[in-house]
Amino acid sequence: MFWLIIGLLFLGAFIYYFSIPSAKPHSPSSTKEFTLEELSVYNGKNAKAYVAVKNKVFDVSSSEAYLPGGSYAQFAGKDATLALSKMNMDPSLLNIRQPINEEEQKVLDDWEKYFEERKGYPLVGTLKLD
Repeated sequence: MFWLIIGLLFLGAFIYYFSIPSAKPHSPSSTKEFTLEELSVYNGKNAKAYVAVKNKVFDVSSSEAYLPGGSYAQFAGKDATLALSKMNMDPSLLNIRQPINEEEQKVLDDWEKYFEERKGYPLVGTLKLD
């Protein structure tokens, strides 16, 4: 029951945020290639929070949701691609690379657009593929 409620809240937040126009888009001035280990440093505990989505690394530090105690804090310093594609906040889905189906790919594309266009989080780099 707990995970059902969390899932519904997560879905509601997703729908809500996609209905709000972006403040302004950001474009990267320079980007870096991150390993998962390097990305893990940006977990929000030192005021910087980065999240990887589809191998793009975004600076989400401007949102308290990704800082310690925030509703999405577990995503900070992680590759959230699989978790977001499945609309599932389970921490075991973070930093995992595995194939996703067509429906999950559409959801993931929407999340990428959300990070880039709706929220305008700065793109700070890419995630190095193994």
